[in-house]
Amino acid sequence: LQLVLAATATPGGASVLTFQWQKKSGKKWANVAGATATTFDVATYAETDAGSYRVKINSTNGATEKISAVAVVTTA
Repeated sequence: LQLVLAATATPGGASVLTFQWQKKSGKKWANVAGATATTFDVATYAETDAGSYRVKINSTNGATEKISAVAVVTTA
């Protein structure tokens, strides 16, 4: 089973967007190592991948950081 989450955003002007996917750990959000693309892809989904995920999007034009809605991933 594969897990794929995706984010879509449109930058203003000539800015560049950066993405950082996060997983909730207890009461805090932790960056997922290496997850800095518009998509977060887990090739082989395991029970340990269950949890809450979100993406933080920043822009090089100084715009306010955006945080996505939370995607909750469960196991069957």
